[in-house]
Amino acid sequence: MFNNKKGAELPMNTIIIAIIVVVVLVIVIVFFIGGTASIGQRINDLFSGATAGTDEQTARQFCREYCDQNRETAYCKKIFKIDDDANPKTPLIMYECGSDSTAKYLNANKQNVDAEKDLGLSCPTLTTPCK
Repeated sequence: MFNNKKGAELPMNTIIIAIIVVVVLVIVIVFFIGGTASIGQRINDLFSGATAGTDEQTARQFCREYCDQNRETAYCKKIFKIDDDANPKTPLIMYECGSDSTAKYLNANKQNVDAEKDLGLSCPTLTTPCK
């Protein structure tokens, strides 16, 4: 008389579509709340050691790779937060790849300012100079 079913089953297609809808919804919400540039920068900072800083050797290596790969935007605009004196109480210093770079960052007053120092590198392989 009664079918003995222990639970309802969802088709696999329904589960996949639900996951896709949730991902798209999150992307749309992020776009309208803060734009893709700010969330992209936050994600980049998360994976590039923004809180702990970068050592100078690693920053130089990144700059050389950006230059070798002709990645103009990365070479010209990337900011590296470097702890010069290994003192955790002093603020990190904002470095850019070279004097030809045009990297800027937001300071404590939320002003867009130039990097404090550069790593002294140059990139002769860039097809266009930094703007």
